[in-house]
Amino acid sequence: MNRKTIARIYLSSLQEEVNPLTGIKELLSNEDMITLALIHKAKKGDVNAYKALMDSAYGAVKQSVKNGNNIILILLNKIKLQLQIIILINKQRHIFNLVYLLFQLR
Repeated sequence: MNRKTIARIYLSSLQEEVNPLTGIKELLSNEDMITLALIHKAKKGDVNAYKALMDSAYGAVKQSVKNGNNIILILLNKIKLQLQIIILINKQRHIFNLVYLLFQLR
């Protein structure tokens, strides 16, 4: 058997244990007991236990800071381009208004 199979067998093994959250004796898997122990540690302020629970529940953060910086630069470039377009449109409107006024004066 490989490690993955052995780990799954161990985690799925059932034992009669006292649930630390409810105080009631239940049939719990080793996986349940380990998860409950993590919850207990996290409730006492263990940051690593909290992080392990959050990663398990919601997935680990995979985006690096470098990627985050690249995304910010891309967004800033898009904003810069949009501002340039707005300035160009305003210049065109200003020129149109000047031409219109010149024709009105004739």
